[in-house]
Amino acid sequence: MFQTFDVIVLVLYILVVLGIGFYFSKKAKTPEGFMVGGRSMSGFSVGLSIVGTLLSSVSFIAYAGKAYDSNWNAYVFSITVVMVAFVAVGVFLPFYRKLGIISAYEFLEDRFGYWGRLYGGVSFIMYQIGRVGVILYLLCLPLHHLLGWDMVTLIVVTGIFTTGYTFVGGIEAVIWTDVTQVFVLFGGAVLCGMILLTSVPEGPSQVFSIAGQYDKMSLGTFAFDFTNSSFWLVMVFGITENLRNFGVDQTYIQRYVATKSDKEAAKSVWLGALAYVPLTLLFFMIGTGLFVFYQVYPDPALPEKADAVFPYFIVTELPDGVRGLLIAALFAAAMSSLSSSINCVATITVEDFTKRFSKRRLTDKQIVMYLRIVTIIFGITGTMTAIAMMSVKTALDISWQISGIFGGGILGLFLLGIFTKKIGNAAAVPAVILSMIAISWITFNESLTQPQKILAGFFGTLTLLISALLIHWLSGLFNSNNHENEHT
Repeated sequence: MFQTFDVIVLVLYILVVLGIGFYFSKKAKTPEGFMVGGRSMSGFSVGLSIVGTLLSSVSFIAYAGKAYDSNWNAYVFSITVVMVAFVAVGVFLPFYRKLGIISAYEFLEDRFGYWGRLYGGVSFIMYQIGRVGVILYLLCLPLHHLLGWDMVTLIVVTGIFTTGYTFVGGIEAVIWTDVTQVFVLFGGAVLCGMILLTSVPEGPSQVFSIAGQYDKMSLGTFAFDFTNSSFWLVMVFGITENLRNFGVDQTYIQRYVATKSDKEAAKSVWLGALAYVPLTLLFFMIGTGLFVFYQVYPDPALPEKADAVFPYFIVTELPDGVRGLLIAALFAAAMSSLSSSINCVATITVEDFTKRFSKRRLTDKQIVMYLRIVTIIFGITGTMTAIAMMSVKTALDISWQISGIFGGGILGLFLLGIFTKKIGNAAAVPAVILSMIAISWITFNESLTQPQKILAGFFGTLTLLISALLIHWLSGLFNSNNHENEHT
């Protein structure tokens, strides 16, 4: 259970986070300040913020749980981040910075009309509601074991705290809090990894020996098998999902435009991508270490749910102070993503809906007021979603499935808008509808395996692009034939 030193460590961390929020509150009194930090942020701070956005309690708890339960197959997703970073720096980053927009979905209105902006904004908001629910739920798991508090109470209290400092400080508070949280997260993960490697009688050699016997560090089968979680299946999912992250997700694009120059923006992407790979490796190593630890020291009280094993270890095995640091690191992982999601949803809601439908021009003061109102509303909605997540089996699978449902179609529409010039609504609208049908069929088809279902976003993107190109080509062919018939 929590001891006095643990409480001191956690309380100090919470005070630091609140202090950052209040420090930047004076800069969040204008719309530009609240949403993009006055477009004056450095590549270093934004890069570490991107790491914080990529990481979350999904990474900390669910990746460790996945490695404990199976192997390192899910780590292939992390590898694809660096691959996609080349595309982000070469294509997406200069594209959005040249447009000078705050909302990514403003481009869809310019390219296809307001329906595109509406579709993009709603998809993003729905995705973030699910994501916040998963993250809040995973954050409260160890606190539930540690403090013995009711899960619902913990989720509500944590939701209020995260919403509060996002409400006060805006995007600059979010980014600088992310910087603090990444260092806390890294320190906690390294410390926990070292403890696990040295906790068994023969030290690290025994950890790697037992892990090798059980094939715990495998990246999955290299056979082209898309019915199970193979290397190639996760690779395809990772490339699709990270193209969505770096190419069309408001939480990343808002950071691109918050930097003070193109050079700093590129630096932020590379720092985020290159730091993410070793950090997630630490989480997988922790999961493998947990598996070996409980092979050497069997525990009849060990939870059956893989996501609960790491929190259980934190509560029952770590010394005083270290336990508090790990809980602070877990808070850091969760709140980096939560605060980012809340701020960006507020931005999208006000930019794409409130300002769009307002009958009169809003003052800066009114815009900031609406941003803060939406922050509170979304904080409440995310908290309610987290309570609903208490019944899920594996949080990582649910997180990946949510991203497929709400991310695939929007990625395809952006790619269509950026890389084609002549394809308009006549092809784009039916293509979006067909992609939504494909995503729904894959997601809710009971005959498909869970690994197959995480490819819903990939097939949704593919369906949209192929059908749009085909409809455009057939339309051109039909018009050409009609034109010839008129002359004959």
